[in-house]
Amino acid sequence: MAKTLTHAAEFPYGAEEVFQTGIRKDYIEAKAPALGHEDAELLELQDGPDGGNARVRYSVETDLPSWAKKVLPARNTITESHSWPGRGSDGGRSYAFTASVANVPVEIRGSVRIVPTGPTGCRTEARVEVKASLPLLGGKLEDLVAGDLQKTMEGETDFMRRWLDSKR
Repeated sequence: MAKTLTHAAEFPYGAEEVFQTGIRKDYIEAKAPALGHEDAELLELQDGPDGGNARVRYSVETDLPSWAKKVLPARNTITESHSWPGRGSDGGRSYAFTASVANVPVEIRGSVRIVPTGPTGCRTEARVEVKASLPLLGGKLEDLVAGDLQKTMEGETDFMRRWLDSKR
């Protein structure tokens, strides 16, 4: 069985500005250490009027509970892949993503919508599914990964706000 997470945030910035910031090379490179990610590497970044994609890889240390120390590595390498279409007719943006964790039997996939809330504001809406394939411990693994992902989404929101505020 899979675990589903949602996360929403309001920004006093337009949807296109929030989206374009999120795919900037300098933003991606600065975000990783701010979130505690190490050895971050932008593997691919392409954007055009019809859409684009990005891939990034980084390492994280995980504070594992005792049951997990026997079966999972404490240091994990994560590869994220993002793809997006062109801008929507309402000015909104969206993207889909997957994340793989080396040597951990978990599948992470999700989507994010960036919806205009007015001329100078937007709302981000994320939905993430975590599915583990570890006999007997799958539910515990999903809960562990989901907890880390929830913290990461909150950290990414805070970092985006700080980044955009500093550019004003």
